[in-house]
Amino acid sequence: MKVNSSQAEKGTTFEKMVSDFKAIYAPIPELEQKRAEVQNTITQNIGPFGALVKASQSDQGKQQFYQQLDQAINYYNEIMNMLHQGSQFYTQLSDYISKLYQK
Repeated sequence: MKVNSSQAEKGTTFEKMVSDFKAIYAPIPELEQKRAEVQNTITQNIGPFGALVKASQSDQGKQQFYQQLDQAINYYNEIMNMLHQGSQFYTQLSDYISKLYQK
């Protein structure tokens, strides 16, 4: 709004906004890498997990525990997928802002 009312210069304001955006965006690649590592660990351990679930089908308490654990893993995967989509959104937004500023 300050740019529209001539209280701030366009270039300086844009550079500050880009700087603020980059500060927000900076941790996303590291978080994405951690997400991939956790996903790989889950993928590696899903086989033994399935074997444990089958082995404990006679024990109702263990079966309920494993079902809750499975639900938690599915919930985690959903959240990580949403975070990945958010990361892609901000990457595209950054590209669009840069292209808009260049015009």
